[in-house]
Amino acid sequence: MPIPTETLPSPKEITRALDRVVRGQRRAKHDVALSAYRHYMAAAYRERYPHLRHPFGRHHVLLLGPTGAGKTHLVRSLASILGVPIAFASAANLVEAGYVGEHIDSVFRRLYLATQRDPAAAARGIVYIDEIDKIRRQEVGGQRDVAGEGVQTTLLAPLDGCPIEFRCDDAHVTLDTTNVLFVCTGAFGGLADIIRHRLGARRTLGFMPQGEDVHALSDDELLARGEMQDLETYGFIPEFLGRFPIISTVQSLSRDDLVAILRDVDESALVRKRRWFQAHGIDLTFENDALEELADAAIRNGTNARGLERMLAKSLSRIEWRLPDLADEGVTGVTMTRAAVRGDAEPLTTCRVATRAPRKGAAIELRRAAQQLLSRRREETAWAPPPPLEPKAPRPMRRPGRRRRGGPPPNGDSCLPFDTT
Repeated sequence: MPIPTETLPSPKEITRALDRVVRGQRRAKHDVALSAYRHYMAAAYRERYPHLRHPFGRHHVLLLGPTGAGKTHLVRSLASILGVPIAFASAANLVEAGYVGEHIDSVFRRLYLATQRDPAAAARGIVYIDEIDKIRRQEVGGQRDVAGEGVQTTLLAPLDGCPIEFRCDDAHVTLDTTNVLFVCTGAFGGLADIIRHRLGARRTLGFMPQGEDVHALSDDELLARGEMQDLETYGFIPEFLGRFPIISTVQSLSRDDLVAILRDVDESALVRKRRWFQAHGIDLTFENDALEELADAAIRNGTNARGLERMLAKSLSRIEWRLPDLADEGVTGVTMTRAAVRGDAEPLTTCRVATRAPRKGAAIELRRAAQQLLSRRREETAWAPPPPLEPKAPRPMRRPGRRRRGGPPPNGDSCLPFDTT
């Protein structure tokens, strides 16, 4: 939800709003909030002084970090807080203009459609490109690198604010990208090894403390020490990196972070599951050690927050499909323990007192509404037999032709005395 203020929210206000929906990632939230604040302040300043193209410099963000750490959720929440449209794209599918594949103009077409075809609203939106590490420069055997360096070169113009032209249905649209904020993210697998190698070489030359072992540093710590030269070694051209004055990182989530995401964050996977159980008149409760077990499972799988919903669904799968039956049996509460999450025991259930009225009325009403919805859809998509085919006029009979010796029938006629087609 956008912040209800008469002025553009300050970086502190944006960060405070992000804290309610994004756990941890303090540095990334600060960098993204400051970048958005400067970007839209520059847009307003540019309207007063149009001769200044970049009055406060560029403000695009390059965000590095492991998968499942909340990069997409962070950018999506930023757009919601500011009340601006956003378009998502995967850099893994992009190719250079003129070659078969998805081109960069398709991203702006999505942004344009997200605003109900309002070019003015699209011109102040956010373009989010994930998996940006997939377009690093690669050796392709002497051929043109159309999916790597070619895409980097294609992105330079919109990153500079140049107009983008594309077709949407039958209309020709020109979109001004001067006020479009770009946020590009990626896991950048292998970049930590490049940084470790550079730091190890500096230590050999005496530029690092002798007591620090670069091999003992985690990938998160190494990414936080990354420099522009590391990204160039990784495969990005300097011209592309120069369009991103802010290069930030997200960290892998700890057990406490994952537990807090489930328990405290608005619209978390646990909140949605509780709402689902309450629709059947049943209260869902997780003990603290059960939440820690879910967090540990996500850490073991290396999925961070992205795997929490899957782990939660797996732990509840044995009881979730019985929700209507449990409501009929008078169950009003389900408590998940650590053993229940592991699958070693059944969840604890609480039944209503015999004198208390049943709580399944809401579920019955919801099920009745769902059945009516399906019935309406069946009537709308009812199968109708196709119209009968019109009878074809009989084909005229061909005169039999005399076959020439040693050759095909004359005029393409059949070898038979009558045409059987």
